[in-house]
Amino acid sequence: MIKYISIFLLATVEASIKKADANTKPIFEKVLVDIKKQSKEAEDPNNKTNVRCAKNYPQAVKDNEAHNKLLLKNWDEKYPANHLFFIKQHLDRFLEETKDIDFAAALTPKNGKMIFVNPVYEKQKGTYWKMAFRPGREVVEPAREFVQEWLSEIK
Repeated sequence: MIKYISIFLLATVEASIKKADANTKPIFEKVLVDIKKQSKEAEDPNNKTNVRCAKNYPQAVKDNEAHNKLLLKNWDEKYPANHLFFIKQHLDRFLEETKDIDFAAALTPKNGKMIFVNPVYEKQKGTYWKMAFRPGREVVEPAREFVQEWLSEIK
């Protein structure tokens, strides 16, 4: 791959030298010399970087495999193969987020929005808690009862 990149760079710089004016031509010529030198060094089998990469390659493969397994494990936890477990996660989250809503919490207008008077509610309560607060107890409590019943059916 390095060889192909070097060939491309060489061709690009050589073309630039042909088009360059007298002021920039020496710059491109120096770049051309540097590219040729670096290309030659990269192709040397005793190049320190190449030797180090070859030496570390097996460990890098193991590390990548371990990282991939971790990513797959995290994916499976977040998106279980059994759709009922996925649904259960979200239903549990709904119950957790809506367990302690103070439906009598006072609101006050500020900058065209309604905010909680209690700073704890405004700063520490999450988006889902606030979204569940808006429709009120008449909506949330029956939804919680339905979700608890649904969760009892999911094994």
